Amino acid sequence: MFGEYPQTIKANNITVGTSTDTRGYCLGSDGYYYAKVTATPCSSGYTFSTSATVSSGTVYYFKVEPIKWRILSESGGTALILCESIIANMWYDGSSNNYMNSEIRAWLNGEFYNKAFTALQQELIQITNVDNSVYSTGYSSNSYAC
Repeated sequence: MFGEYPQTIKANNITVGTSTDTRGYCLGSDGYYYAKVTATPCSSGYTFSTSATVSSGTVYYFKVEPIKWRILSESGGTALILCESIIANMWYDGSSNNYMNSEIRAWLNGEFYNKAFTALQQELIQITNVDNSVYSTGYSSNSYAC
């Protein structure tokens, strides 16, 4: 197991307490932790994996579960990994496509990193430099190239 994050909507037969741990999660009657989320869909028609409709303004709880990873490559004791499923739906950025200044980068390196991984796991995560040069994007007129 490497990291954990809220993923599955709470079953109807589970009750969730109101006290939160240091990560902001509440303990459920099944012994698992849950994240409290107020739905803010951008439009109607969204459903959960259970086929239940997502209602704007409604509070939902999601079970905190181990993140499943796919190993893309291994070399020299390190691995490049990719999450097996979509565990969050986040806005990339509201004004540009420059990853360095994007909202998604800030979220991944901030909230996600701090909530999903323990201190020991964080020590194992290597810093990666993103190449946003003209060469990497394939467009010589890319105004966002560094």
